[in-house]
Amino acid sequence: MDVEFSGRSLYCPECNSKVRIPNAGLGTWSTLDDFRLLEVIGCGGSGIVYLAEQRSMKREVAVKILHPELSSSEKFIEKFYREIKVTARLTHPNIVTAFKAGEDNGYHYLAMSYIPKGTLEDCVINDGPLPEAQALSMLLPVAYALAYAWDKEKLLHLDIKPENLLMGSDGQLKVTDLGIARCLNESVQMPVGEISGTPAFMSPEQAQGKVDLDVRSDIFSLGSTLYFMLTGEFPFAQGGVKEILRRVIKEKAPDPNTYREVTSGTVKLLKKMMEKDRRKRVESWSELALLMKKCLRPETQTGFFAGVRQKLKTSRR
Repeated sequence: MDVEFSGRSLYCPECNSKVRIPNAGLGTWSTLDDFRLLEVIGCGGSGIVYLAEQRSMKREVAVKILHPELSSSEKFIEKFYREIKVTARLTHPNIVTAFKAGEDNGYHYLAMSYIPKGTLEDCVINDGPLPEAQALSMLLPVAYALAYAWDKEKLLHLDIKPENLLMGSDGQLKVTDLGIARCLNESVQMPVGEISGTPAFMSPEQAQGKVDLDVRSDIFSLGSTLYFMLTGEFPFAQGGVKEILRRVIKEKAPDPNTYREVTSGTVKLLKKMMEKDRRKRVESWSELALLMKKCLRPETQTGFFAGVRQKLKTSRR
C-alpha cells in the first residue's frame, strides 16, 4: 500500500464503515510525496537512500529518508531543513545537487541528483588502489568543492569518507551528504561516550567530541580518504569502535609504503593532512590545493580526466 494512505481513515468499499489504515513501513514501490521508491541504493548513519522516480518531472533521483530516531528530534529536523536550504544554494560540478526536502506521513526526506556509477569506496574495493597521480587529481576538485562550500556558506561536511564521494560519469567525484553530519553533531543529543560521524575517517577532535570544529577536520578526513585510495586500507580501522577511536586520537596511520610504493612527496602530504594536532595540520583549502598540485607532475594534470573516462568505459565492458 502507498505511504499516502497509511495512517488515514477511509471508508471500506464492502461495509461502508470508516476504518483506519495502519501506518505502513516504506519499501520499494512505495510512494513518498512526488517520488516512487524503486530500490535501496545506500544506507548510512542518517538514513536510507533509494533510487526513485520523481513523477512530476519523469526523472530518476536519489531520495534519502531519515532514520525514525532522527525524525523524532525536533531540534535535528529544524536544523536539517535549515542546512538543506543552504546546501541547495550551492552550485558546483563536484557537489551533488539537492532538489527538494520535505515530509510525508512522518517521513522526512531529501531528494537529490542520482549519480549511477556508485561510490569511491565501491571503486577501490572492486578495482583496487588507484595510481597516485589519479588519486590526487580526483581529490583536488573535491578540495575545491569543499572550499567553495566553506567560502560561500561557511559549510563543513564533517563526514568526508569514500562512501560519501560519488563517481560521476565523467570520472569526477561528487560530494554528497554535505551539511547533514553537522546537523547530527550540533542538534542530536548523543548518549554519553558516543559521537556522530564515521570513526575510521573522522578527525581526532571529532573523536574527542569537541564542538569548535573548522575546515581542518574535513582536511583530516580527506587525508584519510586519500590514504584509502592509495592503499585500499582504512588508516585506523582495526578492532571495535572504541579501539578505532583510540587509534584516531593517539596513533599515526601506518606508513602507506607498508601496502604499496608511494612517493615521498605524497607521504609528506598525507602526514601534513593527518596531523593529530590540528595546529600543525594543513590549515586551509587553498594551502591544501597548493600542496596537492606540487605532488602532481605537470604532465599528469593535462588531459587527466580524459584518461579517467577511458578507464571507466573499459571497466564497463
